[in-house]
Order: sequence, then structure tokens, then C-alpha cells
Amino acid sequence: MGPFDWLPQAPLEPLQLDWLRGVELAVLRLDRIDPLISGNKWFKLTGHLAQAQAASGLISLGGAYSNHLHAVAAAGKRFGFPTVGLLRGHPQDTPTVLDLKAFGMQLHWLGYGGYRARHAPGFWAPWREQYPDFHPVPEGG
Repeated sequence: MGPFDWLPQAPLEPLQLDWLRGVELAVLRLDRIDPLISGNKWFKLTGHLAQAQAASGLISLGGAYSNHLHAVAAAGKRFGFPTVGLLRGHPQDTPTVLDLKAFGMQLHWLGYGGYRARHAPGFWAPWREQYPDFHPVPEGG
């Protein structure tokens, strides 16, 4: 199943508050569209997934607690494409990092200086060389 064969369903949940009697109010629960690719992360990824249809996989940046990398890795696991994460700092096993590994994301720890260099000219050159057919997804989606 590809990413465009699956369409998230965001439930509309009625909200009833005594002080709002007579007013119909509902909350769009984006946090419930998917247990792993939730909220705005799915919507941020769809454009990149469309652009990356001919790519071999996705590569992106984030930290050891990155919801963005979590969504990228979960999408790769669900839809069957490889993912690479370039992480800020030094190796650590946070709950997020453990999930990234479980989802099959290839992790590269950049240290703090290496991560700060992500906006420098030439930063992507070695990564494009190592992963030539991967689509880069900007930090945060």
C-alpha cells in the first residue's frame, strides 16, 4: 500500500461545555488520525511523499526527541521505503530513538557542531553521495 492509498480520517469530536449552552462546538482531533503519523506531521509529509515517489527513500534531520523524524520513520515502515535520520548530538537511546530504530531508520549522529553546520554550503554533498536517490525532507517537515 502506498502513501496515497491511505487517507487519514480525523474525527470531529463534539465539545459540550456548560458555559456554552446553545453553541455547537467540535474539535478536529488531528492527534487521532494515526497512532504513529499523527497531527500535522501527516499533512507536512504528504507533499514530500508526492515529490519522492521516484526516490529510493527519504532523508531528514532532527533531534533525539524529534516528532518529525518519528513520523518520517513510521511512514517508511508503513509504506515500505527506507529512511535515514541525521541526528543532533551524540548517540542516546531515548524512546523516540528506540522507535526510529524499530521502524528501520538508518541513524547518523552528527554531534552538535555537525548539526549546526546543516545550513552551510556543501552540508548535503556527502549525504547525497552516500544516499544518491533519497529525497531530502527539511528539518521539521
